Amino acid sequence: MQRVMFCALSGISFIHSQGLVVGELCPEVFFISEDGTIKIDTLCLPQIRGNEKSTHATTDSIMLYCAPEVQLGEKPTMRSDIWSLGVIILEGMSNHHPFKGSTREETLMNMKMGRFNAIMPIPQDVGELIMKMIQVEPNKRPSASDLLKTTFMKAQSIIEQKKLKTKGEILDDLRNAEYRMLMAEERVMQHSEENRTLAQRIKALERQRSQDGAKSRAQESQIKNYLKKSRTIQKSRDEMMMNILNLNETEKKQIDQLIWNEWKAELLKEDNNAETLQRKDEICQIIVEHFDRKENDQMRKYAIESGIGEALLQLFVKQPLESIKRCNSKAFFVLTHPCSDRQRLLLCSGHTFMSLARLFDHREFDVIDDAITSIHNIVAAGTDASPDDQPHPHFDIFSQNNIIEKIYTLFARNLNKRIKDRAVVCIGQLFRAREMNDQKMRIDIIGYLKILTKDADEKIRNNAEWALKRLAQCSGNRNEIEKGGYVIMYDKKGD
Repeated sequence: MQRVMFCALSGISFIHSQGLVVGELCPEVFFISEDGTIKIDTLCLPQIRGNEKSTHATTDSIMLYCAPEVQLGEKPTMRSDIWSLGVIILEGMSNHHPFKGSTREETLMNMKMGRFNAIMPIPQDVGELIMKMIQVEPNKRPSASDLLKTTFMKAQSIIEQKKLKTKGEILDDLRNAEYRMLMAEERVMQHSEENRTLAQRIKALERQRSQDGAKSRAQESQIKNYLKKSRTIQKSRDEMMMNILNLNETEKKQIDQLIWNEWKAELLKEDNNAETLQRKDEICQIIVEHFDRKENDQMRKYAIESGIGEALLQLFVKQPLESIKRCNSKAFFVLTHPCSDRQRLLLCSGHTFMSLARLFDHREFDVIDDAITSIHNIVAAGTDASPDDQPHPHFDIFSQNNIIEKIYTLFARNLNKRIKDRAVVCIGQLFRAREMNDQKMRIDIIGYLKILTKDADEKIRNNAEWALKRLAQCSGNRNEIEKGGYVIMYDKKGD
């Protein structure tokens, strides 16, 4: 749907840039071109159609997409086109008219009053755009060019540009494939002509055999040879036709790989000029759009194995902290959530945790939150993948690189509750079935975990109780936990 919105808005924006108004915008004026792009039939434009009636839809049908002010008798404007497009997009997403009433008159009244039906769950950024488009007051609707400048549409614009660039890079291969296809078709035609000639000769031989029985055996052998050669030619023709049908499959499969590899190369560029940094931010925004709140283990695995995660970690290490933005840190975070533990463990290494820990010194809390939450997600994956009564498999990595101390320092800074909660749960999980020898750390961490067992958020309560239960496997930790009469709960496990 993101691509449909982008193509439709691009078409409307071009028409408006020429000083034209569609006026009678309805689903029937859109069509899909050979390359899969959504386009608008310019014959729908009154300036081109003249006084002729629209051939796309009936007047009754068009009225169901007319903006409120047009229904009240005002002349269609560019803003009314935006309202019509918003209704068309909503109808396409939900399979029913958003203002539909029990009668046609009620539907039209709903449109005039701005009373629409409950909308199915859609991404927040999509919903915000559409709500602006279907405002009853025309001056509150954004223009098509303004909508294309939003982050949501700019991300799709970048994707479309990359597709065009990628297609351009393999254009020579496609031309070569086309040439090979034409040559193969020519050979097929030659074989077909040879087949017809053979068929004629077979018929002539059969007639001759009926006239001359003495030569029949020799001619029969000759006929068999001709038939065998004909079948060989037919088989060769079939194989060539299959090759023609499959010529573009390889190029099609390579497109995604080319894009991931090119993005990785751009993220790894070490020069920090404004243009390079802006390009890195654009790529990170696309990654966020691609994975945010979307469970797609296969595509995450492909992105991680292609080196996107490592490229982002290099950015965290080599780029000045003040130039690192939220889109950069969030691009790494969405590789760790939502997804399976298997995908998170692909990112586990000392280099990963050290690179993320560098972001703890960033001035923006959201960037720090992304960093500690990414670490938490990978640590949780290691917790789930190993026995509860054994030390955490990542403890040595954190200990050798002094990362536990960095997380403890972050915890002690009290930046905000979410960051502090993530940090304390990380430390609690890393010290599973292991004595916490630093007395101050033990008192602070266990004390705060005990506070979290009374948190309003059930998930936070469960995480805290689970961490305390595993810490209690060592006597020193257990003694600290049981101070004040605290009773360890053994029936819950964290996430």
